[in-house]
Amino acid sequence: MGYEVKPRTNGIFFVEFVGEDGNRKRVSLGTRDPKAADLLGREKYLDHFRAAPEQQPGGQAPASTTFTLSDAFEKMKQGAWHPDASSSWRTIWSDCKILLAALGNVEVTAIQYPQLQAFVDSCRAQGMAPGTIKKRLSRLRTVMQKCATGWINPKTKRPYLPYVPEFPVIGGIKPRKVELSEEDERRVYAYCDEKRTGSARGQQWWLFKQFIMWQIDTGMRKGESLTKPIEDITGDVVVLYDDETKNQDGREVVLTTRLQKMITLFRGMDIKGPMFAGLTVGKVFEMWDEVRKALDLGDVTIHDMRHTRGQRLADADVPLEVIADLLGHKDISVTASVYTFRKTDKLRKWTQIAEAGGVEAAPSVAAST
Repeated sequence: MGYEVKPRTNGIFFVEFVGEDGNRKRVSLGTRDPKAADLLGREKYLDHFRAAPEQQPGGQAPASTTFTLSDAFEKMKQGAWHPDASSSWRTIWSDCKILLAALGNVEVTAIQYPQLQAFVDSCRAQGMAPGTIKKRLSRLRTVMQKCATGWINPKTKRPYLPYVPEFPVIGGIKPRKVELSEEDERRVYAYCDEKRTGSARGQQWWLFKQFIMWQIDTGMRKGESLTKPIEDITGDVVVLYDDETKNQDGREVVLTTRLQKMITLFRGMDIKGPMFAGLTVGKVFEMWDEVRKALDLGDVTIHDMRHTRGQRLADADVPLEVIADLLGHKDISVTASVYTFRKTDKLRKWTQIAEAGGVEAAPSVAAST
């Protein structure tokens, strides 16, 4: 923010900043307590810019920024969010569209806490995961920080925003983990087969079925799968390079038997380049939404195919460090936080193994009396 809290020689703090009229302001905070001064200084600074135009010095309204939210997003897309600078630019731009649809193409100065809280409430009403809400707010906060500290309005010669508004606090985020059961997996394949024979988009539905199977058996992120060239697959191993992954950390994924057969089929069809070139992110979302509603699968998402893979590995007692390698988690604690919920089932399993192994039963209460 563009203000400083400083002490006078008598120990009383004051806040200093440049006002709307371009002149430097100094406002006494009437306290010698540094912590209280920090809070008061921020409020005094914000109150100055929250004041109505007639309350501003000279009764003049501040010069209009004419800098809208879409302008801010476009400016980011020319820099940090450009495809050449960000591997996740597709996801970022999708978030931008969602934010624009929810908040409107308003001037950045019009975005305040009430609008942000209304956006959060709307997301919660839609059943959106806290992590997703927090991620989208983070996108917006990044843009607004640029407007307040980095981008200068050529009309006023000052930043487009005098301050970054307060953002709603999203509560503790619990890992969201929804799986696709084996029975529902079979139902999905059957639905795709039915659509293939009864739809003009038959070939697309066939490819979508292969894509779902690929997601479940590899646990790859959808972006990694949709852009992966078949030429990068050697034998039963898919090589993901650093620039192809979300966390810029390459890895190898070993293919299941049915995926090895899929690759053989693709090569027999002389497919070159991306294996799922007939599908886009938007098309995948559209087709999955149709499947999910038709089969009443609830809120299972495409990303949950990745969770399905991770949980099936965990259920098979695959070590967490191996699961982390297969899914591309840099921090094994992330893997542990998502795929170790079935403790009761594991305890029951190992209790039964111990019991079957001939462990002597403890004396009963009746026998000891």
